[in-house]
Amino acid sequence: MNIKFCPIHEESKDLDRIKRLFVTAFPAYERIPFKLAMGKSKESDLIEFLSIWDDQTWIGLLYTATKDRLTYIFYFAIDESLRSKGYGGEALSEIIKKYSDRCIILNIEETANNAPHHQRLKRKNFYLRNNFKDVRIVMSSYGHNYETLVYCPSIEETDFNSLKETYSEILSTFISDFKLSFSHGGVSIQTTRC
Repeated sequence: MNIKFCPIHEESKDLDRIKRLFVTAFPAYERIPFKLAMGKSKESDLIEFLSIWDDQTWIGLLYTATKDRLTYIFYFAIDESLRSKGYGGEALSEIIKKYSDRCIILNIEETANNAPHHQRLKRKNFYLRNNFKDVRIVMSSYGHNYETLVYCPSIEETDFNSLKETYSEILSTFISDFKLSFSHGGVSIQTTRC
């Protein structure tokens, strides 16, 4: 495979497929409006909205925000017709290389929740197999809980506070009101709709 990333813009030849994947891969309560996603990536050098290709085959999308030593993956999806063919792992490996000088953070739906438990565990295990770590941070946003997974090969304990601050700053660009609090089981982030 020869994975590459191309910036998404209004003239992207794969824009219709990207929009369709964006809408079908993520539930409405997790998605920002597509137009907003496009606008934020255009107005900020910190945000990238990327199309993922394997040579001439379009395979998916990636939406990230980067600040200081942290890259947050908001959206990562492989086209449904290409799933379970190795593209997700290969693309994730290339994402790790692309942001090799940073810690990478993403959220997945909480696996302790009941339905659809199997799919959530499968997703979590995919990231764990690809060297992400469960850091026991739970984010609650609009009534839905998410576990935080981190890929950060060289993090010092003293860096973690700095990363939490950056994480909060990145989240605040998309979530209008949230609180960062600590609990015995890790970190709990609460959000409320304004």
